[in-house]
Amino acid sequence: MTNVISTASQIGLEDMGAYAATKWGLLGLTKCLIKEARPYNIRVTTFSPGGTDIPFRAERRPHYLAPDTVAEAILSIASLPENAVVHDLVLRPIVETNFQGAMGPVRGHPGPPRRNWRARRALPGICDDAPLQAVLATRAPNRQRSHP
Repeated sequence: MTNVISTASQIGLEDMGAYAATKWGLLGLTKCLIKEARPYNIRVTTFSPGGTDIPFRAERRPHYLAPDTVAEAILSIASLPENAVVHDLVLRPIVETNFQGAMGPVRGHPGPPRRNWRARRALPGICDDAPLQAVLATRAPNRQRSHP
């Protein structure tokens, strides 16, 4: 069994909450099925393709995955020997940058929002980058520090 989910199950997508929520739900269900089906020798996989050039898009995206590429990946999972299973497979087009890699943000993508700007502004010497300090100062609320 291969549940085609989406990389939307692994990242938050702005303005696509309902879509991402259904993908997260299917991911959770599939993780349960992996364990529940094992005693019956049923192999279960979550397959999350990234951007795919499919007909429902407003415009073609030839640099995205071709539908045939996605189909080949699913067939390769199904054709493994019976004693092997792929639990999770993420397939992305090489141009896709909307994810965090194992070593941090992917080049060209800023990564997750910085939530510690208050601490950087409040602690001298932590953030010595003048342009960044200027940006942080404009985003920070005007509060008086209670400590020296």
